[in-house]
Amino acid sequence: MGRSLVPTAANLCGVSLALLAGGCASSGWLGSSESSKPVSAGQFVAGSSDAAQSQSGGEASVPDRSAEFPVIPVEKAREGISDVVVIEGAPAPLTPAELASTPATTTDGSAASAAASTPPASAPAEKRSIAVDKSVGQINGRPIYASEFLKDMDDRLIRNAERMKRPEWVRETYKLVGEKLRDEMRDELLLSEFNTTLKPEQKAGVASFLTKVQEDLRSGNLGSDTLANKRLLESEGKTVEQKARDISDKAFIQDLLRRRVYGTVQVSAREVRRYYENNPAEFKEPGLAVFRIIQAPANDADRVTRIESALNSGEAFIDVAARESAWRRDQKESRFTLEVKFTDEYAESDFFGPAALNEAARALTPGSRTQRVNAGGSAWWVLLDSVSPPRTVPFYEAQLAIERKLKNERYREEESRYFDKLLRRSSATTLDEMALKITEFADQRYWGESRVSTPPASVPPAAGQR
Repeated sequence: MGRSLVPTAANLCGVSLALLAGGCASSGWLGSSESSKPVSAGQFVAGSSDAAQSQSGGEASVPDRSAEFPVIPVEKAREGISDVVVIEGAPAPLTPAELASTPATTTDGSAASAAASTPPASAPAEKRSIAVDKSVGQINGRPIYASEFLKDMDDRLIRNAERMKRPEWVRETYKLVGEKLRDEMRDELLLSEFNTTLKPEQKAGVASFLTKVQEDLRSGNLGSDTLANKRLLESEGKTVEQKARDISDKAFIQDLLRRRVYGTVQVSAREVRRYYENNPAEFKEPGLAVFRIIQAPANDADRVTRIESALNSGEAFIDVAARESAWRRDQKESRFTLEVKFTDEYAESDFFGPAALNEAARALTPGSRTQRVNAGGSAWWVLLDSVSPPRTVPFYEAQLAIERKLKNERYREEESRYFDKLLRRSSATTLDEMALKITEFADQRYWGESRVSTPPASVPPAAGQR
């Protein structure tokens, strides 16, 4: 099946001619030498006389259609292909007017009949547009391409498309893209800020740290760079250098945040005490009752008699349960055991569904058991193995955890403020703009030709741009 590239960003001339002759001037000429000849759009149509004359060096008197193909500077062409889709299927046949104005030429120079160059009469294969790539913006001068951005999300987006309806999939994709964009932009801006704060004497230390990380990665692979690269490419799709750079970047970002953000966060003892007093529910631990249970069908008189006889004779509850009980929960870890958390006093709590069982259980003390209780068509015997009453965690036990909690909340607040300040100073494209473009690209790639024109109304701006 034939494939053709269809440019949507006015770059066909720049890319195609750059490949053919190393460049493309804005005048539409190949190269800049005097021997260069104008190139018409017809040379890109299979079977046209323009194409044949281009190969044979002859002249062809056909209309110049090059104006249909915009021309871009070679510098633009060197930036790579963007906004390009692949059309699957055979090219559409030329129109009668195109065939009449573009006669085919044989090798001996005689004109062949138009019919000879006419494609078969059968309808061309159905075509489907597939998005290849799209430039969606930049972060501090680094261009962001949709295809590269979505690479590590591909499997997840495919699975989501299989289980979700399209509107739900679009909303979820917009949310995921926004979150990832914010993380990437955050790291990019923080890393850039870290580099600008380095003193000349510190840069050597940064280089040494990166080298040390690479050596550590190799040492874990018998000191072999080849083996380390092979394993990393298989597991993460990265080389040693790329993995080392990732590790180093994270360390540098944390160093910057420690100096610029974390060091400024303080939590006073008074704030810790106030939090403890204002949130009493957080510091109440539930009680825990551990029961052992024997259950038998009430209509199985023989089994019921055996169980009661064994228990009354003093045989261990667990041994009788192992031999006779039809209720067998958690046999591997704690055979015939049920653990129940409760928040009220033990004597006022509910542990089981049947009221008769609850009433019997509340009267137990650790080590004691109930007599037979008939409920729900079964005969039950319950032993209270242990019980821990609810308690309030004292302040001296809770204060360190409270301090960490408050600091972590302050860290996130300060990080967000610091990031927003860097974002206002940066030259990055807005997060929501890029998130929408990437979602639009993903929608075309995974669902077809449709576009997403606005963020879903029920979803707030995913990237959190302020």
